[in-house]
Amino acid sequence: MHSDAAGREIFGLIERSTESGALIGKIIGFPHVELSGADSGQIAEKLRSYVQQLQASGALVLESQFVQLVRLGVIEDCRDSSSRSRQP
Repeated sequence: MHSDAAGREIFGLIERSTESGALIGKIIGFPHVELSGADSGQIAEKLRSYVQQLQASGALVLESQFVQLVRLGVIEDCRDSSSRSRQP
């Protein structure tokens, strides 16, 4: 989490790719940013550093704005993409 000069909080998220198993970090509001790393701590630091670089260069301009996280329910038979290659 990072606050810019106006006090706006910037959040990141970390996901694991079901195809490669790699951890991928993203910055909410900057859809083009995807950073990878060995663990979530390393990715979080990379995300913070990226935001600081944008801020220092004057390029910290949000491309989108987070609105809401919505729970969509529980899906019992949901498979990840890595299971597609194992299906007959």
